[in-house]
Amino acid sequence: MKFKLINKFTDFSGNEILKIGDIIEPINDEYKIEWKGGSMILDYNGIKEAKQDGKLLFEEVNENKPELELIIQEVPEDDDNLIGNWRIQLDVKTTRRKLKEIEKVFRETIDNIL
Repeated sequence: MKFKLINKFTDFSGNEILKIGDIIEPINDEYKIEWKGGSMILDYNGIKEAKQDGKLLFEEVNENKPELELIIQEVPEDDDNLIGNWRIQLDVKTTRRKLKEIEKVFRETIDNIL
């Protein structure tokens, strides 16, 4: 099982050992972490329960679960009625034929709204 660093991980001098988001993969059921000045080897339970400053360091990466990136941007209230170019993106897993059907329905519906 792979693990991803989710919190700041530093050595005793405060130097960053790994960057948040780094993935650790096991080799022979051991998770080896090396950095300038040291290294450590953890088993599955060790990496799953590893903490620094009372916070868990790693979380399991579920390879079947899609990774999502959420971008939040504040929009001023007076911007609600401004006409501008906006982009809508929808990612779907389907066949090309069904994708064309979705696009057709979407275009018909959006024309009625605009």
